[in-house]
Amino acid sequence: DRKTRPVEAKESMRWLNATEASASLVGVAAEVIDVSDREGDIYQHFARRPEDVGMVVRAHHDRKLVGGGQMFAAAEGFGKGFVREVFVAPRGPGDKGRTAKVRVRAGTVEVARPATADPAKDPASLTLGLVEVIEIEPPAGKGVKPVVWRIVTTLPVGKPHEIDRIVRIYRL
Repeated sequence: DRKTRPVEAKESMRWLNATEASASLVGVAAEVIDVSDREGDIYQHFARRPEDVGMVVRAHHDRKLVGGGQMFAAAEGFGKGFVREVFVAPRGPGDKGRTAKVRVRAGTVEVARPATADPAKDPASLTLGLVEVIEIEPPAGKGVKPVVWRIVTTLPVGKPHEIDRIVRIYRL
C-alpha cells in the first residue's frame, strides 16, 4: 500500500532527488527554482528541499491546515485578488492554445504534516505561499476545461508582482 511506504521507497522520491540535484546550481545560477506539476506535490518535497532552492508546485492535495480547515478553502480568505490574462498552452494536436481571463489571489498557509510523513525527518508544519488562479467565464464548448490552478510555493506572495511572477513561472 503506497500510503504506508516511506517516501524513500516510492517513485515519488525522484522529485526529491531532482530538487536536491538542483542545489548544485546554487551559487552558479542567479536563482534556482524547482517547478513541478501535481505529481511533485509531496509534503516531503517541500520539507526536505535545499535551503536556497525555491519551489513552485501545482497543488494536487487539499492539505489540512494547522488550526483546522483545508488549504483550498483558505484562498477564500485572501480577498478578491485581481484579474489577469494568461496564455493556456495547447492541449493536443490542432489546439492553438488560448488566452484565459483569470482571477488571481494569494496568501500564506500553514500546512500540517500528513500522517504519511516521517515525524523524525519532517517538521510538524510548513508555512507556504498559496496562489489560486481561477478562470472567469470560461469559453463554452465541449472539451474546454476552465483554468483552475492552485500553486504552492516557497517564494514570496505578498505583492501583485510577486504573485504574477509565480503564475508566469508555473505557466512556463
